Amino acid sequence: MANASDAARIKVWPGINSVLQPTLSGGGGSGYVKNITYEKYESINNDWAIRGQSMLRSIEPDSMRALPESMEG
Repeated sequence: MANASDAARIKVWPGINSVLQPTLSGGGGSGYVKNITYEKYESINNDWAIRGQSMLRSIEPDSMRALPESMEG
């Protein structure tokens, strides 16, 4: 991947469902990711080589405040 904001992104959804648009929804995940392996991977001129993101802006702001993020590595 070259010249992008994130060469690779790992997204973890919160444990509640959310509606992004009438035809698109997300959430309801366990919030855990394990044993991720990248092979033959090259990052050139990206803002982040690998980015972990634990909550997307797909739910109401009040709900986001009630579900604080935490990432363990």
